[in-house]
Amino acid sequence: MSWLNYYTGEIKAAFVLACVLSVVLIGVAGLSAIPGFLIATSCAAAIVVALTVLQRRINAKNMHPIRVVDHPELGQVSVYRNRWQTQLQPFGLPYPCTLSGAGDTGVPTQEEVSLWRAVCDRHESLLDAGHRALSTGKSSADPLVRATDLHLSLIQLQTFDTFMFFLVSSVRAGSKSSGFFVRYRDMNVIEAGRTPWKAKRE
Repeated sequence: MSWLNYYTGEIKAAFVLACVLSVVLIGVAGLSAIPGFLIATSCAAAIVVALTVLQRRINAKNMHPIRVVDHPELGQVSVYRNRWQTQLQPFGLPYPCTLSGAGDTGVPTQEEVSLWRAVCDRHESLLDAGHRALSTGKSSADPLVRATDLHLSLIQLQTFDTFMFFLVSSVRAGSKSSGFFVRYRDMNVIEAGRTPWKAKRE
């Protein structure tokens, strides 16, 4: 059942907490087994549910921008709790993609802007290197996917010299969309492969 898989972590946490509370109530407080276990289970379930609801509210807040600012180079930038992102159409691409960063201030830092300028200046060689890395690293389970068919979906600026390209494949007849990533440091590919999540095409 999908719902059971989704809530596996919460169920395990409730079970462990119920066991601990049972030991405390029965062994220390001196309650009999059945009342102690029932009280412990109820308390554990209430605590886990409350924490789950709180975490989901926090996650929901993180999905919505705190504010939107106008950047002189990046246009309208959506600022989140600990990251920022913007939609742009870089490198002369015929489609938009997302640019994101994780500056401590929540807005693009000067280091991130400098890195973005360097990426723009060398985008052709960066994309070529990424395509070569993916051509040799893709799983044989993707025989219909060629590196040149990959579309840039997200550019993530990570540190002053590290960034990632996320790409998705064009959907062909009889095939499913796949997601891939290329990580760069000092403008060189250091890692490339398949993303662990299902790819989405805008």
